[in-house]
Amino acid sequence: MNNKEERVSGNNYSKWHRKLPDNCIMVDIDSIEIRNNGPIAIIETTEFNYAAAIPKYIHSIINGRAKFQIEFIKNLAISLKISAYYVFHDKDCSVFYIYNVLDKSITKYDEKQYIIFIKNLKKTKEICRG
Repeated sequence: MNNKEERVSGNNYSKWHRKLPDNCIMVDIDSIEIRNNGPIAIIETTEFNYAAAIPKYIHSIINGRAKFQIEFIKNLAISLKISAYYVFHDKDCSVFYIYNVLDKSITKYDEKQYIIFIKNLKKTKEICRG
């Protein structure tokens, strides 16, 4: 598998896009949170299955296969003056680990806490360029 194949998801369009030349790079962004008709946060999500190893798993993802995508959404968020998060969740969406792409912090939430987090998202005035 080449780097290009590692950077895109497995849907049909992505599989088709991989056949294009290497300089045609696509990043699949999972979601953009919107308030008042404008973007306020980029949220990339991934499911995890083994909670006991989650800190090691998170670091292996953010420093491994997702590194390119995280750098891209960080730059996009800075350009748009919004937040960016890589969210790790369990299968039933009851546990969430939120990696803040801009300040590199990780916070664990249960479902109720994550709902409050989503509801409280707002446009960022100053963006950390860390």
